[in-house]
Amino acid sequence: MNLHQTELREYRRNREKIGHIQRHINSTIAEHLIEEIKFDESICEQLRSLTRRCSQSRTDRKYQAQLAYNTAKVFHSRRENFEDWASNFQTAYTRAKQLNLPQVSEYSSHRDLIKAISQIDTSYTAEFSRRIYAAEESTTPSNSEQELLNMLAEYRRYYRTNYGTTRIRSYGAHAAHSAPTLNNETSPYNKRKRTQHRPSKPCLCGDMHY
Repeated sequence: MNLHQTELREYRRNREKIGHIQRHINSTIAEHLIEEIKFDESICEQLRSLTRRCSQSRTDRKYQAQLAYNTAKVFHSRRENFEDWASNFQTAYTRAKQLNLPQVSEYSSHRDLIKAISQIDTSYTAEFSRRIYAAEESTTPSNSEQELLNMLAEYRRYYRTNYGTTRIRSYGAHAAHSAPTLNNETSPYNKRKRTQHRPSKPCLCGDMHY
């Protein structure tokens, strides 16, 4: 008798859990999906049907990863923070690498990284280019994925040390030129206004015009 009561309580608990799942399905998914699964015999079959219909195909995943990588590899130094870009680039690269996309095969992504860094530091660009060339010419097998992650981590440490946490910086020959200041105060030599420029000689009429 006690065994029967225990099994009955267990059955009721499981039925209640299944009821929660059923209500969640009916209240959250689109109506056209409900119509497609309403003839499935059990909750388990409904969940399997939803998984088949909602999961992306490998082709879709590859397309999305390719699109994400092509967007992430472009760095705009004038309006984008390098640390944010580096995080997005690493995420997109790792995802594309898992799907074996041709855009990240061998050392293609290393050149994308070098192109981005060249907007900030040409000396590091030269060093990384030399390193990649040596790896490509070497007869010893190397892990190109780990090499890129090492390069990115190395430059991020260098960037933090030399540029700090500045949100956006200007780099290269077209960087904005600003006068040096002390405690964010404008130099007194730059405080002269147009109204302070007085004529050095009086007018022919004898008056001083401003």
